[in-house]
Amino acid sequence: MTTLKIKDADGTARYLQVDGLGTEASPFISNNRLTNENGNGLGVDTSTRVQIGIDYAHHEVHSGSMFEASVNSSASDFDTGDELWIAFKTPNATKECHIEIESTVTGACMFKFLQAPTIAVDTGTAKVAYCHNLEKANVSTILSNETVPQAGYYNYNEDAAGGEVTAGTTIIERTIGAGKDKVGGQERSQEWILKKNTLYAFVLVAQADNIRANIAIDFYEHTPKTD
Repeated sequence: MTTLKIKDADGTARYLQVDGLGTEASPFISNNRLTNENGNGLGVDTSTRVQIGIDYAHHEVHSGSMFEASVNSSASDFDTGDELWIAFKTPNATKECHIEIESTVTGACMFKFLQAPTIAVDTGTAKVAYCHNLEKANVSTILSNETVPQAGYYNYNEDAAGGEVTAGTTIIERTIGAGKDKVGGQERSQEWILKKNTLYAFVLVAQADNIRANIAIDFYEHTPKTD
């Protein structure tokens, strides 16, 4: 039996075992088994014999590296000029923060995704970013925008006066509502990798009265492979 070591796209080692001998004129039918580094065979559907797999982001849910930061507007008082926002800082560390943005509204709003905005420290409320795998007690590496930053926390607020989040580089600016009630979604094409050691904000500015709004940032943290 011959064992071949191969690697997935994410660098995970796999081992292919080949049993049999043959020639070009008389090839053999090999019995192959794809395994992980512990020799455990990968999942196969018993009905179709199709290999069972999940995408990388789904894997991060299972491993406990996927988190969510979210905020809802008040029940009936999100009015023209009001701002709803989430903010956090990425750490200066090896892990990269991969995000997907989703925002839904019931009326016209301007959505902004800002890099390195100006926000006074301790503005808003700090809240923990929950792990998608609730069996695990893992803590995210993002940092709150506070005098003493908390790992795994983000800041949020509904600002009636507006103006708490200013300046920065506008990555996305999009009008939603009035027939375009959503920005983002659960698609890989909507994924962003954030810059390290940088403050980010996700802001909704109401352009109508008495609407409801929500911002949800799903993100996983991944250490890039170097080999």
